[in-house]
Formats: sequence, structure tokens, C-alpha cells
Amino acid sequence: MPNREIHGYGYDAYFITDNQKEMERSLGDLGVKIVRSLSTTDYNNKEFVFEDIDRRWIAVGKKQ
Repeated sequence: MPNREIHGYGYDAYFITDNQKEMERSLGDLGVKIVRSLSTTDYNNKEFVFEDIDRRWIAVGKKQ
């Protein structure tokens, strides 16, 4: 079960990369559900979040 269903919040994985924009575009082109588009968070990470086939939320980002 996804963390947000068990605990009410949280990601199930976090990947760090410099290529968030390209990765978001590629995943979107493949039909992957983008939960939150690329943006800068209040904790100063540039990140986006997608959902995998098991409904888990995976964030992709990096500290600015």
C-alpha cells in the first residue's frame, strides 16, 4: 500500500536528478500519471511527483 494511504502523507520513493524537466516530459509522453508538475517546493527542492502502477507516489527532484 502507498505511504499516503497507510500514514496519510509521504512519498514512497525519492529520486535525485538534474534532469527533472526531461524526465517529467518523457514519463508524461508514456502516459504515466503526473500527480504534481515540476515546481519549487517550500523546502527549496525543484521536483515533480508521478504515480506508478501500484498507486505509489514517486518524487523526482533536487535541492536548488
